[in-house]
This record gives sequence, structure tokens and C-alpha cells, in this order.
Amino acid sequence: MRKFHFHQNLVAAVAVAAASVGFATAVRADNPVIPLDPPNLDYKAVCKPVTDQIKRVKLDRDWTKSPIGDVNLSAQDVIALAFEYGRGSERVQKSPAVAEELLRAGLKKYPTKRDIFIIPLARALMENGSTVDELREAESYLLDAYGSGNTRAAFVLGQFYGDEGPSEMRDLTKSRFYLEKSALASDPQGMIEYARIITLDPQAPDDQKKSAVTNALLGLVSQVKQGDCSALSQIGFLYLRGNLVSKEVNTALKWLEAFAKTGDPRTAQNLAELYRSNQIDQIDIQKSISYLKQAAEGGMSSAQFSLGKAYATGISVPQDFKLAVKYLTAASEAGLRPADEWLARIYSGEFGGGRDEAKAKPYFDRAMEAPDRSEDVPLRYGEFLAGSDASKDDIEKAVKILQAAAAAGSSDASDEIGKIYLAMGRKDPNYLNEAMQFFSDAAMAGNSDGAAKLAGMFACGQGAPISVELANDWRHKAAIFGSVYSIYVTGLNMMTKAEEAERAKGRVYLQQAAFKGSPDAIGYVVARWETGTNSFERNPEATQRLLHFVSSLQDKEQQRLAQLSIIGNRFDVATKLNDKLVQIAALDPLISTGDRDALMLKAQLLQRAGQATPAALNDIYKKLADLGDPRGMREYGKILLADLSQDSTSGRAWLQKAADAGDFKAKISLVDPGDPNALQSLAKISAAGEACTVDAIVNLARVYSTLPDPQAKNLARYWLSLAESMSDQDADDLYAVGAAFRDGVDGVDNRAKAEDFFLRSYDLGRISVLRDLAEGHLQGMWTDSSPEKAKEELLKLYASGDKDAANKLISEIADERIASIPSEVNELLIFLGPDVSAPGKYLLKIARLNIDGKLGKRDDAAIIRWLTTSAKGGEPNAMYRLYQAYFFGSGITKDTSTAFEWLTKSAEAGNSKAARELAIAYKVGVAGLNPDPEKAVYWDGKYRSMSAGQ
Repeated sequence: MRKFHFHQNLVAAVAVAAASVGFATAVRADNPVIPLDPPNLDYKAVCKPVTDQIKRVKLDRDWTKSPIGDVNLSAQDVIALAFEYGRGSERVQKSPAVAEELLRAGLKKYPTKRDIFIIPLARALMENGSTVDELREAESYLLDAYGSGNTRAAFVLGQFYGDEGPSEMRDLTKSRFYLEKSALASDPQGMIEYARIITLDPQAPDDQKKSAVTNALLGLVSQVKQGDCSALSQIGFLYLRGNLVSKEVNTALKWLEAFAKTGDPRTAQNLAELYRSNQIDQIDIQKSISYLKQAAEGGMSSAQFSLGKAYATGISVPQDFKLAVKYLTAASEAGLRPADEWLARIYSGEFGGGRDEAKAKPYFDRAMEAPDRSEDVPLRYGEFLAGSDASKDDIEKAVKILQAAAAAGSSDASDEIGKIYLAMGRKDPNYLNEAMQFFSDAAMAGNSDGAAKLAGMFACGQGAPISVELANDWRHKAAIFGSVYSIYVTGLNMMTKAEEAERAKGRVYLQQAAFKGSPDAIGYVVARWETGTNSFERNPEATQRLLHFVSSLQDKEQQRLAQLSIIGNRFDVATKLNDKLVQIAALDPLISTGDRDALMLKAQLLQRAGQATPAALNDIYKKLADLGDPRGMREYGKILLADLSQDSTSGRAWLQKAADAGDFKAKISLVDPGDPNALQSLAKISAAGEACTVDAIVNLARVYSTLPDPQAKNLARYWLSLAESMSDQDADDLYAVGAAFRDGVDGVDNRAKAEDFFLRSYDLGRISVLRDLAEGHLQGMWTDSSPEKAKEELLKLYASGDKDAANKLISEIADERIASIPSEVNELLIFLGPDVSAPGKYLLKIARLNIDGKLGKRDDAAIIRWLTTSAKGGEPNAMYRLYQAYFFGSGITKDTSTAFEWLTKSAEAGNSKAARELAIAYKVGVAGLNPDPEKAVYWDGKYRSMSAGQ
């Protein structure tokens, strides 16, 4: 009773407000509004219960193609199905003709239920009728229903005769008459439509307009009393669309949310869409998802579809494949055909979570049969069928599906076929021509990937002779077509140009590729914006924007690769060893997650920094090999083969595993130079076009150079010249080519060419190459080789913090190949501290050089320090010289006690001269040492034993 009393007060309040407040609508500025929020009621108690699930007729056929005849459905199901075809839905395309045919069949099957069929049939005829007779038939049905007391027929008749009804039957007087009857019968929609007509009538007085609108609104609110809370939704949509009342989206949301509390799934779906649309001031994804879940649980198949997609991709909600499959399966079972495609994509492993061929194929087949399938279905299915470990039947089926799509004009399908043949060409080069043809078809249609693949084929010699010019041409076209990687490569190519205008274009290309998501470009640009190198200006703001872009990437694999690229490029631009070591350390968090690429990059950076110890590399490559990484298998195998203490069987086994996994360098490493068929084996391997990178091509050249066949030497030169033409902006590529020239792959006479490649590699950030440049100067490899230039290169490396370079300087100074002075040596020793390599050997030599006047002005204090360090390093001769210095006071204060300590240590370390002098000293006694016959005999025996051994 209290609820009824509250409702009466609400109606009264609305009436008073409507009388006192002016209206604002698109029709007239003085139309009334309801200035109240939705009534604060217990909707679950007041409203009629809303079914938990939207009941829909199960679609077991396509009714647009199937003969309807005797419909084997209940009367209500016939009407529901006809209604769905009449409106169209996410399951079926709109078809008023099918709706009409279903209703006629239902009327024929259920003549006793004529009253529930005639109004839906009249509506179908109103929309689908093509003749006046059919429209008259609709009119007769409606008049019959109205005459039988069906007040709903009055509303439909008002629409039938109205301005939106059939033009042949238009009669606005009749329309107004029947809508007024509908309004008087308290039909809410009739009241609204009648109010609309009145407000549009320029002859109607304002009081009549206000009364009509007020009555319509009050009629809607009064429905709540009767338990029909759909009025809440209707009022919400009036505010949302600005019908009769001013458009107030926030007010509309309040009314719609009130109705959603009743559990109505359609309203929940509408709210889900509204909260992510531009109709509201602030998009609220969390609320949108909440209402989407309500709609999905309520049986709305379109909501199930949307929610399933969200869970599959991890967009807006945490990725959850079980929930994705749950909702998409429900949508699929409800007849929503696009859900089949998404289920196929999930089971194909597109979003992660593993590949399940047995489940994916049926869904792909169903998606292929859908008449309104997306054009991506054949592409995805073809790509899936041709995936890893595909059977011959699957590949043939994939090509057949894709060829049909290509024939229909899909350049993406041509591109996919090209990729299939390219993969097959790795085993049988005859397929490469087919691949090139399909890539050409795709590229000519503007397909960026097709153009990029053609660039790769010309670069690798797949299906055509290698052509750097054609490769670059197609790469540029691919960039124009939108290939992000090609934009990056084109940008790099432009950066090599002499003209600043071209380099400026290159910088723009690289920045575009970075913000389009190319991991390689991201790392390149970030590192150079941070440091202002390679003709980039420092740009902290842009750097932060790009780093924020990386952190917000939804594709975690893309984000991971970008992080690795940033570390690698920061390493490249760093000029100090400590800065390079910081970047190497930055890989550890990624390595701890099991990232094999990070572990491999660590090995590469350690080598480029000159900090790679054999033990460290062995540890890294063994870990990679155990993880199944082909690169790790190959490098670990090579380490085992180089260790003569190891059985070569194990090393070759790892190389074979790497080769079986497709590693090109492992394949060519297994070629035995002594095998008479080695040349043919290499030719077969290279014919498949797997030598696509500079590094791979250089390795191929190296293997050719080891073969005794004279033709192999020419092939080695050919492949090396090809690598030479391809290397430009990559420090590692330039180093690989330079190292090949240095090692005589192109013959001893051309070893000097290595210097230019090493210098270019250094300019691009590979500081460790200074060691190779210095060694070339010391060995007289370069055109203008000199020890002074060797020293200059090593000093640069030492200045970056490289201890190996400092030790190299010490050893070369000791061996008299590099000139120096004591202060320079002392500076190097202070820098090295305890990390001096072989101090016993080299510091003794340096001390002798200074004593002999070959290392600057004599520095006694330095000589004593060097000898002491050498002696502590275990050098017996340095100990003996210290004995002499302390005994005679040469360069240091005379101290016989310390002198005989060093003499004893020298003798104990195996110096026969020291043993003889100790024997004599103990025999006769000297200042600071008393005679001792026993010790004299002992050391004399040691001396004789040492002399005999020598």
C-alpha cells in the first residue's frame, strides 16, 4: 500500500512540475520536461520479473534459403522468428519477405490463434507490401483487430496512416484519430506518438501540446505502478534522443540504469555501448564492461560476442581464454556466426594459449560457410592450415582457399600464398618462382608485405639472382605502401646518403617507423634522441613520448622486442665501457624471465664490449642450447669442437641439432671441406636463399674459402663482395665483412680492405673494433700501418674503460712494439690495479727497458715498483733483481735483510743463480747473513739440481 501511495505522490509531483516548468525540445522551446530522477523503488519487488535469459528461436537453418512451408515451430516461436527477420539482428540479415512468409505459414498452421498473428502480419505487409492490394490486406487485418477490442491495433493503425507509413495509404486525419484512441487507451507508445503529432501541428494550441506531452510522460511513469518498468527505458531513450523533452544524456543514463536494475539485458547492453561512446562526457570502460557482463549473462548474444572478444584479446579486461570460449560459444550457439571465426582464432593460438587443431578446424569450416563472413576468414584459415608441421593435405587445402580469395581480388590472399610457397622453397627451390609470382601480384596491388617479401627475395637470391638494387627498390615501395619494417630499413638506407636532405628524410622515416611500433626503429631512435648522435638532435620530450608509447603497447611480444632493441642501441651509442656494461646489466631482468633473445644479446654485447670470457660465453651458450635455442646449440657446439680435450662427437651433435632446427650457420658449419661433394652441398644450401643476412653471407664466404676447389675461392669472393655491397648502417655487419677480409677470405692481397670496414663499424658504435684496428697496425696489414697508430687506437679503447686494451698496451710496450714512458706505464698500472695480466712477465721486461734506457728517462722508483709487482706475480728474475737493488742500494735504500728475503724467494722459485749465491753466502757468511753450513749444502744441492735440469 505504501508503494502505491508513493507512486500517487510521484505522479502528482510530475503533474505540478510539468505545469510550472517550460519544455525545451527540437520541436518547440516550451515543451515540458520531467525534472525528477527515476523513482527510488525496489524494482525487483515492484516490477514484473525479467527473464534471466533472452529466449530466441534456435536457428537450425538459413530461413532465407530454406522453403518455409509447414513451419514446425510453436506459434510464439514463429512470431519471434518473424520479428527477428523483420528487424534484422546480429544473427540474421533483415528480410521482411521472410518475416511475412513465416507469419502466413504460422497463421495457416494455427488458425485458432489468429488474433496473435494478424498485427505482426499487418506490420510485415506494411514494410514488405509492394501492391495496394497487399496494403489493403494489412489495413483489413488492423481494422479487424481494432474492431475486436485490440487497443494495440489503434497504435499500429496510427502508424499505418501516418507520415512514416506507406505513401499510398497516408491519411494524417485517420492517423491522428487512431493515435488519439491509442493515447486515450493509455498505450504509452500511442501517447508518445500522439504527443509528437500534436507538437508538430502548427495549428495546435500550446496548452494542447503541453497536455499531450505531459500525459505521455505521466502515462509512462504510471506503468511502473502496474509493474511494467519498461517505462524507465522509454523515458531514458526520450532524454537520450531529445524526443518530446530536451536531450539530456546524463538524465537518460539515470533512467536507463534504473531499468537495468530490473535485470533487463537489452538495456544493460545499451548502457555498455553508451559508456564507451562519445555521447557521454567521460568514457567509463569499467562501467561499460560491467553492463556488458550483465547483458551477456542475460542471454544477449551480441553482448556475449563482444565480451568473448574482450577476454580473447585482453582489451578492457584481463585476458582469459576460458571465459572467452564460454561467451563466444554461447554467441555461436545462438546463431551469431562471427563468433565461429573468433573461436577458430582462439583455438588456432592467435592470441596465445596454445594451438588446438582439432577444435579450430570445425569452427573455421563453419566460419567459411557463413554467407556474411568477413574477408579475413579465408586468410586466417589458409594461414592456420599452412602453419608449422602442416600436412600435405592441409597445405593443398590452404592454397585452394587462398587462391579463391586471391581470384576475388584479395592481395592479402596472394601474399599468404606467396609465403606458403616461400616456406616450401626452403626445401625445394623450384617453389620460389611461384612465391615470387604471388608476391608480385600482391605488391602490384599495393600490398606492403608482398613488396617487402619481394625485397627480401631479391636480397637473398630466392627465385632470382641477388640484386641489392632491386631489393632496395621494392623495400622503398613497401615503405610507401605502409610496411613498418620497410619504413625502418628505408630510413637506415637514407641515413647513409651524403646529402643532408636525404639524411633528414631518413630521420623522419625512422621516427615514423618507431611510432608505428617497429621495435628496431624504437631502439634506434630512442638511443639517438637521448644522446644526440648520428645526426639526431637531443630530444628528451620526444624520447619520453616514445618510451611511454612502448610501455603502453598491448602486444607484449612487440613490447619485449622494443625493450631489447632499446638496450642494444643504447649500448651502441655509449662511448664509455662502464656505460656499455650498464646496458648489459639491464638485460638481466629479462634474462631472469627466461628470455632467450635477451640471453643471446648478452653474449653478443659482451663480445662487442671486449668483456666476453670463454667461461661466460660457454655458460650462456650452454643455457641457450639446453633451452632449445638453435643459435645457442650452434655456438655451444662450436665451443665443444674447439676444445681439443672434448670428444668432437658431442660438438657435432649440437651443431646437427641446430641445423635440424633450421639454423643456416650450423648447416654450413657441418660441411666437411675434405668431402669431394662439399661444393655441391654448399651450393644446394645457398640455393634455398637462406643466406639473407650479411652475417650469414659472410659465413658462407668463409666456408667456401676453406675448400680446396679453385672454383670455391671464386665463390668465396662473390659472396663476400655481396656482403660488402649490403653492409652499410649496421656496425656488426661491417665488422663481419671487415673480419672476413682481414682473415684472407678474399685473399691475402686484399686484407687491407678490412681497415675501412672496421673504421666504419667503430663510427657506428662498435668500440671494441679498435682492438682489431690496433692489431692490424701492429702486424702491418693496413696501407699506412704504424705502431704509433696502433697505440692511438688502443689508447682510445683504454679511455673508454677497457682493461683489455690497457693490458694490451702493457704487453706491447714490454715487447718493444709500442713506445712509451714511465709515467704512461704507471697510469696504466694504476687503472688496472690487481687486474694486470701476466705482471711477472711484462713488468720485468718494462723494468729492464727503463734500466737500459729504452723506455724514457730512467725512473728508479718506478723500476722498484715494477719489479716488486713482477716479483709478487711470481717472476724469479724480478725477485733476483730486487735482491740486487736492496743489497747494493741501487735505486733504493740499502737493506740487506730485505735483499736476502728476495734472494731466498727467487731461489725457491727456481732461479739457479739465486740458489748458487745463497749457497756461497751461507758458506762464507756476508754482511747481514751468518754462515750456516747446513743451508750452504742445501742450496748448493738445489743449484746443482737446477743446473742439471737446465
